Amino acid sequence: FNYLTEDGERVKQQYVRSTDGDVVERSSLHQGYEFAKGQYVMFTQDEVKAMNVESTNAIDISEFVPLDEVDPIFFDGAYFVGPETGGERAYQLLAAAMEQTGRCAMAKYAARGKQYLVLIRPYENGLIMNQLHYADEVKAFADVPLGEDVDLAESELDLAVQLIEQIANEDFEPEKYEDDVRKRIWDVIQ
Repeated sequence: FNYLTEDGERVKQQYVRSTDGDVVERSSLHQGYEFAKGQYVMFTQDEVKAMNVESTNAIDISEFVPLDEVDPIFFDGAYFVGPETGGERAYQLLAAAMEQTGRCAMAKYAARGKQYLVLIRPYENGLIMNQLHYADEVKAFADVPLGEDVDLAESELDLAVQLIEQIANEDFEPEKYEDDVRKRIWDVIQ
């Protein structure tokens, strides 16, 4: 969705100073990092550019690990990976070798000035790249308040297991699920 006026014209966003509400021109903006509540280190555009990583098409593999050792909590996004022209043989060899060993590649990839931790794994007849969170970006489960421990009665657990088994499926079928909100919006648009 876009924001529009009553007569259908798009509106522009403005930057507003939080202290007094004055509009700030984009040319007056600087980037800063908040290191403590309300305290920032400011950077010039040149300093920001110097910290950024140059984007390349290279995926730098550092090691191979068993795929089942990577907890899905680290997964952030998935991207299909294809070979460059002339690289088909190496691409297919890597995919087949990882498939046979049950291992995936841990690598780094630079794009949009940032460096990403990625996992390369076999997928169908090729490779897929999963962008991962770094370890310090994943909150420890121990930090989640779970309340006090409760005693579970065996009969309660049996009933819960029975309910799960009633609607269980041995296969994941993603095509069974669709975004109902997007579908409703599209129907209204049509």
